[in-house]
Amino acid sequence: MLTHDQLKHELEEFSFIKWFDIDDKSNFFSVLVKFQVNYEENKDVFLIRNTVRIEFSKNENFDNIANLPRAYNHDRGVESYSHLNPNGSFCVATPEDLKDRLKKDGNVVKSFLTAIIGYLFQYEYWRKYGVQPVGERSHGDQGLAESRTEKIWENYLQPFDIDSIEVVRKLLLIPRLRKHMKKDSCPCGSRKLFGKCHYSTLQSMQRDKYTWNQAKIDIRQLNLLERKYNA
Repeated sequence: MLTHDQLKHELEEFSFIKWFDIDDKSNFFSVLVKFQVNYEENKDVFLIRNTVRIEFSKNENFDNIANLPRAYNHDRGVESYSHLNPNGSFCVATPEDLKDRLKKDGNVVKSFLTAIIGYLFQYEYWRKYGVQPVGERSHGDQGLAESRTEKIWENYLQPFDIDSIEVVRKLLLIPRLRKHMKKDSCPCGSRKLFGKCHYSTLQSMQRDKYTWNQAKIDIRQLNLLERKYNA
């Protein structure tokens, strides 16, 4: 459980913010935080000077997304921006991504403040250039689908030791390996023989009935997601 003293102590650790009285509600703490950060991106400096109202749940069981921290406009607000939730809170990340980040980092306050700085930078970038920074996801259902797509692909990029989604797709679409395929060129484009490149990794997957069935399910799901949101 997050306590008043713990929240106060963690807020005092940061030199790039000023914070105001902590309002102790029944299930959460509400605090105004003023950010004072110069965010550099490709030699361009963005001045983050927003004051944000943040709610930290006392219950840190983030498997329940209702306990995830939330941030709202206070002054010099984020306006006319697609990455605002219907209730006015900042869409800092998808619930699953935010939950994973908070669990991984351990320090909820530090992790969420850092996430807000990233969000406010994206907003300032959008205000200046009219587009999102490269790599930023869409908002709403499409953003959730993009997040789900990335998580699925990550399961296969590492075993094959490659960073190309299209190459992984080519490998997983091979229905059944044959010995003569070892003498073919590897689909990854390395110019190596398949047998001396990704053949054994794919063979191990195909021999494991559970893994291979899951791979086929994932491919179908990914194709559906990508067709839906690229239409």
